[in-house]
Amino acid sequence: MMMKKIIKISVILPLLSFIFVTCTKEFDPTISSRNEMIKFSVLAENSGVYTDPENPDLQYPNFYKEAKGTIQDNKIIVFAPYYAKTWKGLKPTFVKSDRAIVYIGNEIQESGASEVDFTNSVEYKVVSEGGNEKIYSVEFYKEKPIINYSILVEDNPILPYDANIEIDSLNREISAIFRKGASVTGLKARFAVPEDVTVAVNGKPQISGESVLDFSNPIKYTLSLSDDYPEVWTVTPSFREPSSEANFLTFNFSKAKNPELMGDLVGEIDSVNQTIRVASYWTAEMNVVELIPDFTTSKYIKNVICNGVEQTSGESIVDFAKTVTYTITADDGSTQNWNVTFYKPTKFYIKDRHFRQLLNNKFPEILENDSLIIGKVISNPLPNGTEWWGDGLRNPDLPIQDFSGIEYFQAIPTLGIPGAQLGSNVLDLRKNIGLKWIVYWFADVQEIDVSGLPGDNGKVRIQITAGKTITRLRARDVKEISIEDSNVELEYLDYRGTKVNNFNNTGKVTFSKAGAKLLMTKSRWETWVVTNNPCVGVVQNSSNLTLELWSDDGKVLLETTVFR
Repeated sequence: MMMKKIIKISVILPLLSFIFVTCTKEFDPTISSRNEMIKFSVLAENSGVYTDPENPDLQYPNFYKEAKGTIQDNKIIVFAPYYAKTWKGLKPTFVKSDRAIVYIGNEIQESGASEVDFTNSVEYKVVSEGGNEKIYSVEFYKEKPIINYSILVEDNPILPYDANIEIDSLNREISAIFRKGASVTGLKARFAVPEDVTVAVNGKPQISGESVLDFSNPIKYTLSLSDDYPEVWTVTPSFREPSSEANFLTFNFSKAKNPELMGDLVGEIDSVNQTIRVASYWTAEMNVVELIPDFTTSKYIKNVICNGVEQTSGESIVDFAKTVTYTITADDGSTQNWNVTFYKPTKFYIKDRHFRQLLNNKFPEILENDSLIIGKVISNPLPNGTEWWGDGLRNPDLPIQDFSGIEYFQAIPTLGIPGAQLGSNVLDLRKNIGLKWIVYWFADVQEIDVSGLPGDNGKVRIQITAGKTITRLRARDVKEISIEDSNVELEYLDYRGTKVNNFNNTGKVTFSKAGAKLLMTKSRWETWVVTNNPCVGVVQNSSNLTLELWSDDGKVLLETTVFR
């Protein structure tokens, strides 16, 4: 009997051992059963490129920002940038469960590396280490952006100020900040969306600048496209305390609105002492200085008053011969006085280090540290007898890129100061690639060379405001020369080049001096004659003018004609 029990136990123990081992293998905690997609997006740098159909050499990123996916159970919705050109060849970036493997079909997918075409819905399979599978359907839709949003006094006279709007495109949220106490019921909002996007609030279509809404509580805009997957944008109102700020942020004078100026004037704003100083050499000791300022102020102010009259930037005329006081009334009703004073500067800081070095090397006596001493420039002649009275060089792209070979420099046009002539009476500007406009003020230069300058869309402007005018001009390969303000009698013009188009678009260039000479490329002149270019008439009607026609490379003189 005992033997039978021993035999039974010996049989049962291995069986129990097998069962125990089998069970522990199935529930091994080191093997993960997680098979989740945690994050999913397409980064801009992984969206491919778009080739400009008109210029194949130009390529742009397909997405200009990251396209983030929203994971909802087994579906991933991705809103791609509205202006994306294609959803092919994208390389999604994703975060999955640890040790899980991601497939499309039977192909393993690598985050940020595998290319996928999302033109249609794509199924991703996430397989855990233990073999459990989970299918995610990824669908791409165009985002429905609100490009611009505003709530303006113009549309809502009940408001004291425009609402301060902040747009968070990433989270599709808009913040509208109103002044405390403002009535926000029955307001009209302006918004801009792509033309094929429809906008609704609570199912009611919205029209920009017309639909009336109550902004006492957050408003949810539903934006829809034909793809029938809407986006919801939330506009949340809030209220600010009345502001006590009453500052000038800018205070300038433009030559466009004040033609008597030599150049634009920029006010030096001291917000601590509420003063504005304007450096202006030419207005010193004048009895009347009536000008129109352009100014900007703190955002929330009620008005700006000067001499008892409300002021409008860019419109109101004020006499600045003496210190002028402006009074700004803040949002909370408090006031702040600002004094504006014109002064005669004694020095001018030279910003460009190359030009500072040029002056230090040649004329150190006119500098103090890095500033030009204006009195010495104007009153003292150079050792070679040339006077300092010179020209001004206006360049909207200052600082000038290369000062090598320049004999004149900008005469501080922002201060209205005559320029400094640094030597010869030949102004060589060929290396100043950004130069668009040359301005003379009591210039004593005879010849200017602007050859090869691209100018402003091909046009180089020359303006003589006072003093001696130029007589010689070199403008090879300059598409168009525009003489501003004054008539110019040239005795020499080198206008060779195969693309030159006009040296007299203002009708102010003549060749009336004895021995005058014009150099042109023969092929270009012949084209002018056939197309009746107006410059041809100027040449043919000139007296004592010699026309030299050269080869296309400008090296061989082919023909000479004299007009009398």
